[in-house]
Amino acid sequence: MIRVLFLFLISVSCLPLPAQKVVLPIKRDDFLYRRGWWDYHRDGTVAQDTAAIQIRRGYLYLQLKDPVDSVMCNVGISDHQGVYKKGLRWLIFEARVRVLNPMKPGSRGWGFWRMTVPGKPSSLAWFMEQLGIGGDASRYTFWKAGVVHLDQRLDVDVGADPQEWHHYKVVRDMEKRTTRFYLDGREILVARGIVPRERLSLHLWIDNMIYARIFGARMAGWKGVSAMVVDYVQVRTFAEEQRYFDPQPLVPFRVQPLTMPMGHENGLWKTYEFQSRGGPSLVLTTARAEAYDFYSPPDYLKLDIQAGQQSWQGSWNWQGLELQGKARTEMREVDLPAGSVRLLLETRTTPQVGDITVLQLRKGRLLVNEAIDASPPKKADSLFWKAYRFVTEDGWLVIYLSGTARENPRWNPIRKQDRREANDDDLWLELNGRKLAPNNAYDFCGNTHLGQDRAVVYSLKVQKGEHHLRIFTHGQPRVYRLVVAQ
Repeated sequence: MIRVLFLFLISVSCLPLPAQKVVLPIKRDDFLYRRGWWDYHRDGTVAQDTAAIQIRRGYLYLQLKDPVDSVMCNVGISDHQGVYKKGLRWLIFEARVRVLNPMKPGSRGWGFWRMTVPGKPSSLAWFMEQLGIGGDASRYTFWKAGVVHLDQRLDVDVGADPQEWHHYKVVRDMEKRTTRFYLDGREILVARGIVPRERLSLHLWIDNMIYARIFGARMAGWKGVSAMVVDYVQVRTFAEEQRYFDPQPLVPFRVQPLTMPMGHENGLWKTYEFQSRGGPSLVLTTARAEAYDFYSPPDYLKLDIQAGQQSWQGSWNWQGLELQGKARTEMREVDLPAGSVRLLLETRTTPQVGDITVLQLRKGRLLVNEAIDASPPKKADSLFWKAYRFVTEDGWLVIYLSGTARENPRWNPIRKQDRREANDDDLWLELNGRKLAPNNAYDFCGNTHLGQDRAVVYSLKVQKGEHHLRIFTHGQPRVYRLVVAQ
């Protein structure tokens, strides 16, 4: 298997705060709560519209209402600054978006951008729709994917109806010096030798501006609403789409998908394979499912298991209408044969899978199995929360814990003071009075894991006898499930 080794994702600690700007290897917003890393733009008449930007527990709603032609009117989200430099070998943007009405005068779009003066972009790679006005309206009306670097530019008509859900992807590859654009997984443009290299930021917007190189920008006024809904946005700075973990005693397989479904698969999404030594096994999957009101079908997810001629069909254990944006860890108990085992993930829409872990029990002993699904009742520093007592045999013990921890609400990559460790969620385990995380780190650190669902797994040798496991927290992290087994 390919082993993905990048510092941020293998770290489980809250590291000392760097003075420089921070570029996250993965920056994902599934719009479950307001993120400090965005600028939320409400310019012009949008400033008076309290409904212009809404985070609706699983998707973002944006609307531009009744703009005037005397001022720039703009609604959207963006990075605080151009944080993506040319030194990043990979820069990949993905989003699932649906606009809710035919285009009105102005522009809307999503992707990477840098503009020196209005109407004259120096670097960009994005999807953009525009409707012109006046006698030359047709010349400045388009729906394109395009890239610009200084005087170099290339674009293509998108063709697809933006009022339907689509998955949009932009890949800037500095190694091959290409910029590629994808619609629903299909490549629609390859720009060879045209790679935007100035400081880029992610933008997603609706405005009343009509842009052209000749006149810069014109403002348009109209009555009504132009709106869009966004399922998720993700930017990553590496090519891999999943992280595999090296096998440990009692833990033959672990994987973290680093991407999300595109939303149109409605079938098999991913297949994973590992070698089993045979015997009683636990398959633990942590995932999240959302509903989208009437804008989209809800999320569904199930896991099927195949080994030789045997199969264990899963159920749709993660359903958006039930979970409403919450996550859950499900455990399957199966007796696997020795040999190759396949795990198959089936999806509807875009459930978010955080972690899949397989435990194989040499002694067949399940010592703790608690679906906690809770946070501590109050915020506190170094708060003892839960305790467990169990008796083991000599040999290997495995401890599995799944959950999530949120970052400082003001966390952003620009200002060091807004990344304070005192204001995030943290969680750690102690076994027999000793912290399990290495180097005095945390198992879950909000300012490192940024609200993503994950699991930690410890495989360690113990002596026969009684043992004590305790959970400590800072803030209010959420724990999904705890499993201790031999």
